Amino acid sequence: MLFIKDLVLLLTFYGVIESKHFRSDYTYHQDVDGWLKLHAVPGTWHDARQRCYLEGAVLASPVSAYMQNALRFEMNKSSSECAGIYVGVHSLFSKGYFYSLEGVPLSKMPVQWLPGEPDNAGNNEECIAYVHGRVADVNCSEVLPFVCYKKSTENMSVMPCGTTDRAYEFSAKTGSCYKLHKTPLIWAQAFKVCSAEGGYLAIINSRDEASVIKDINSRHNPTGSKFEVTYIGLVDWSKDRVWRTVHGQLLEEVGYAEWGIGQPDNASPGEHCGGMFPNAKLDDYWCDRVAKFLCEKDPDSLQD
Repeated sequence: MLFIKDLVLLLTFYGVIESKHFRSDYTYHQDVDGWLKLHAVPGTWHDARQRCYLEGAVLASPVSAYMQNALRFEMNKSSSECAGIYVGVHSLFSKGYFYSLEGVPLSKMPVQWLPGEPDNAGNNEECIAYVHGRVADVNCSEVLPFVCYKKSTENMSVMPCGTTDRAYEFSAKTGSCYKLHKTPLIWAQAFKVCSAEGGYLAIINSRDEASVIKDINSRHNPTGSKFEVTYIGLVDWSKDRVWRTVHGQLLEEVGYAEWGIGQPDNASPGEHCGGMFPNAKLDDYWCDRVAKFLCEKDPDSLQD
């Protein structure tokens, strides 16, 4: 009996330790050998899939009884009523053929349809909601909460930046971690990516930090034009030419306000988002144009 108690304690301890190998806003579930997180703020199915992906996970699917138990556990943790959630099952590729994002057919999952489902209302229901242990086809544009899942894998370890994302690099000079995203996005999408990764669009607080960021940019983008813009966490919030960081600080308060030559110029029809040139000098830029962007995060932002 003592051996069994010790084994239970050991497994419990193991679960706690393992949970630190991904991110603290996810909960480790031993039965599904991975971590789950309920997003209580509802979104469309496409928003849910993207958010999970940006966090390094996938939109969870009820592929087994163990996963269904884990999903219900996460749903019960919500402070608000959570009758149904999006799962990663869809028929977007071929109507009526439902598969999980990992390629598991719905017919192989231990679930039943709700009464009257599937009904393909309006010939426009290609996503699946999980409701009280059953499923229903729904319009992918409806907004529902959702659960993300990260499966444990071999050689999965947290880097010095407190994340499993090896693209983040730590700077001892600033105490922050940085990641240059070379796939261009508009400013609002760049903000979303950095947030999902546990960080924010980079804020330059000093000339020393500007030097660090300039080095990162040159190493990861050695052939870029000297006029190429990289988005950072700077924005003209009220479009009144008063520049603030994404944390609400006035540009003059953060310790670095060195603009490029002739900048900011508010070129027509108006440049209200902030970026930097490869030399780390600041530039105002059009928010709806795509550009590379730089994320910054605290090494402890995803860990307890």
